[in-house]
Amino acid sequence: MAGSAIPNYRVNKEAKYTVLAGGGGTGSYVGLFDGTAPQEWNTPRVFYWNTITAFVEIELYSFAYIHRYYSWNNNNNQRLKIMKHDGIGYNLDYTFAHLDIGKQIPYTWQRFTDRLPKGRYKFILDTTNTGFNYRCDGEWYIEEVMVNKTLILCGSDAFNYDGVSWVNVGTVPSSIVDKKIFYQTHGMDEVLPESIELLPNKITISTWTDEEQANRTLNVKAIPSEQLILPTKDISIRLIENIDFVRLTYSEVNKGKVRVITSFDAGITWYAHNGIEWININPKTDEVILLGMSPETLANITSAQWTDIRGDSKTMRFAYAISMEDITDSAEIDALITQMDMKGTWKKAVHGTHYDYEYPNNDDLLVTIYADGDYKINY
Repeated sequence: MAGSAIPNYRVNKEAKYTVLAGGGGTGSYVGLFDGTAPQEWNTPRVFYWNTITAFVEIELYSFAYIHRYYSWNNNNNQRLKIMKHDGIGYNLDYTFAHLDIGKQIPYTWQRFTDRLPKGRYKFILDTTNTGFNYRCDGEWYIEEVMVNKTLILCGSDAFNYDGVSWVNVGTVPSSIVDKKIFYQTHGMDEVLPESIELLPNKITISTWTDEEQANRTLNVKAIPSEQLILPTKDISIRLIENIDFVRLTYSEVNKGKVRVITSFDAGITWYAHNGIEWININPKTDEVILLGMSPETLANITSAQWTDIRGDSKTMRFAYAISMEDITDSAEIDALITQMDMKGTWKKAVHGTHYDYEYPNNDDLLVTIYADGDYKINY
């Protein structure tokens, strides 16, 4: 299109095309591409479909939208019949791509087609459409449709989602021209979240774009599988007399879950406390999620209950399970905190070295400690 008449709303760059012919109405001159948008009709600067013989033929070299400038202050919103050339003649009816233009405001731009594939087209009056039997357009803008189409690749096979299941659409062609057509025909505008879970584990997300120097960022929100983290080593409690408590620093958001089990025989037997008693647990993810100890239950286990399950074991270990059901869930473990009493022996403190004492009065004994440690005072 020559000149400066373009839509006053955001459009892509102008597509490449050729005006092949035009006839009837305003004659052989097709004034749709001269860069003007006059407020007139029935002149060489517009195109007026006022008979069934009036036509415009153009060839598109890429996918495109067509926009019209409504140049006459009258109700001339008649639909055009869009016929595509099949190599023999204009035998393919593409009128389905004509949008419902309704009652357009005079002297405004409007897109009147859906995406048209590349090829040769003939535009004539659609006599099957009720309404006025004429149409007057002041200008056309043919907008290049930037292709951004995505396919899921599994090996050599390409898949798209039809709203119910993934459909194998064949193998992606090797030539650039055929490959672009393949993506335009079968590609998806987006990958729907509900379709992801139906895919196999290993896929390639492939997108064709017409953009130059395209830069894409892939944002993935996913629900991880339930996880069971098993330790490879024990915690030594050889010098521990009593376990006072065991606590987790953790986070559970929404339906996120953290569960814990413990073992005192190097992972041969695993246990969880259910708030009443200790039970044996099979170290399988689903069972730990179901029967393992919550952080609250773990923190409430008493020293006597730890002693009961520990026996005379000199080691202990913990395993952790994490579960989430939705992308809004969160389950995290930051730290395991314990307080334990260590074993030791009592030795007689040396007066003057480890401690001193005095009687400030007849009723009080003042002891001064000079060294760190635990002390028993007998008097």
